[in-house]
Amino acid sequence: MKSIKKNAPDFADTLMDSAVALQKKIIQTIPEYDSMPLAQEMITTQGEKVWKNNPAMQEFRGTVRDYAAVVKLLKELEKSGDEIDTSAFDNIRRRFKVVGG
Repeated sequence: MKSIKKNAPDFADTLMDSAVALQKKIIQTIPEYDSMPLAQEMITTQGEKVWKNNPAMQEFRGTVRDYAAVVKLLKELEKSGDEIDTSAFDNIRRRFKVVGG
């Protein structure tokens, strides 16, 4: 388990910036999400009609899950003493494919 000192400002600042950016994107997308179909009818290369999950709907739900995970980490950081478990943050970073640091 990796941990980081609570007084590491870059970590907390990055989490807060991420939470704000995700929240803005979610609020901006809610009206569109509200009218999105859960699935889309597609035509295969063989000409058959099939239903596929709506990728835009899946992306919105993923953004909401990522936002919830970042907020949870921020709350954990706020409550913690000196250290915080960063394994959940590492999972989020992998999902976003963050380069560097």
